[in-house]
Amino acid sequence: MTGKQRFVTALKGGKPDRVPIFDFLDSNLFIERLIGRRPEAYNARDVMEATLAYGLEGAFIGYGGFGGYDSTEETALDENRYRDEWGTVWEKTDYSWPSDAPVGYPVKERSDLKRYRLPDPELPERMGEIRLAQEMAGEAVAVVGGVQGPLTTAILISGLTNVFTKILDDPGFVTELFRLSNDYFKVAVRRMIEARVDVICVPEDLGFVSGPFFSLEHFRRLLLPYLAELFEVAIAAGVPTFLHCDGNVNEYLGDLVSIGFDGLHPIQKTAGMSMRRVRERFGSRLCLIGNVDSSHTLVHGSDERIVAETLSTILEGGQEGALILASDSDVRNEMPYEKVDLMFRTARRYGGYPLDLEAIGAALRECGAAVDAGLPGAPA
Repeated sequence: MTGKQRFVTALKGGKPDRVPIFDFLDSNLFIERLIGRRPEAYNARDVMEATLAYGLEGAFIGYGGFGGYDSTEETALDENRYRDEWGTVWEKTDYSWPSDAPVGYPVKERSDLKRYRLPDPELPERMGEIRLAQEMAGEAVAVVGGVQGPLTTAILISGLTNVFTKILDDPGFVTELFRLSNDYFKVAVRRMIEARVDVICVPEDLGFVSGPFFSLEHFRRLLLPYLAELFEVAIAAGVPTFLHCDGNVNEYLGDLVSIGFDGLHPIQKTAGMSMRRVRERFGSRLCLIGNVDSSHTLVHGSDERIVAETLSTILEGGQEGALILASDSDVRNEMPYEKVDLMFRTARRYGGYPLDLEAIGAALRECGAAVDAGLPGAPA
């Protein structure tokens, strides 16, 4: 199988020749290790070169660039701050790669909303990064076209605190922001589908480590219809889809899966998300993407812990396929290359189908891990 075939097969709930490997490459140090230069900004050429050099089987490329906007339209405000074409003010820091820190927002009140005008989603250059990634990918890599979810856009143009306050005080204001986001990104999805992108991903964080951002009632009434509407553009066209959603969203899972997307990423272990429980609840109709601990294990964990957690992830989520191995968030600069590499090498070594359960069990025992993930002869 090619990398693209492997990725899409797993995403659609099937069993490829082996477990695909993938991650969001949000580390310019990781990319530099692979291609010999450090990117100043997240861009298709560097990401694709790194993806191909390492052998990952999917690459995330945002529509119009990483943040969904044309960086040539930035307006410098001072040495460290600039305004993007959406009107958001960003500040450059030493720690914010691949995205700077939003510090100013164009739409705080209804009066701002009346004056606000979206950028033009139809500009020809917005497809440049996607087309370049497709040219470089060939059949080796699935190009994952990314678009912002409606809550993400609302937070970036109005501020997190303001949006969360308005959900209680003025929910109509917030849903108007959601509508604006969909007006833009539904066009983006359609254009990527017309260009035959392999996969559509919607990044939309919905929870803290401790629990979801807001009540299930607010989620269902305010956000879910707009999230479903955005996914429906791709689902109706038969294009594989997945949701990227950090945080503890156990309370939302049933409603989210009812949207009909194919995969869920990253099933954040450190936020109380369990690969095993999600698999038991939804079966192979949902591809699971994740969930090796990126906060502890891949930062300062021992080799034994990394191997054991990777193998447990494969056993809990991928015995019948429908699994893409990744961290439980993204690859970041604080994660040593060697630890990320060990995770992926372990998946390559033991992830071939049919899984060699005896070899996996022996490796787990060698790591000192309890063998209780459905292996033959494991204790009930």
